[in-house]
Amino acid sequence: MIAAAKMNKVNPEAWLAWILEHTQDHPANRNSELLSWKCQDMIDSEEAEAEAQNND
Repeated sequence: MIAAAKMNKVNPEAWLAWILEHTQDHPANRNSELLSWKCQDMIDSEEAEAEAQNND
């Protein structure tokens, strides 16, 4: 999984942290949505939102 994230230019640490935060309520039949290359946009948007809140 780490290698796949790196191959898709996804930060594996950020992806794993995001997965751990979001899998508890995620339906099992939609696991493909959690693949690293599908999550990058969501990770980026959450990081930008957190940074904006920190700058306020």
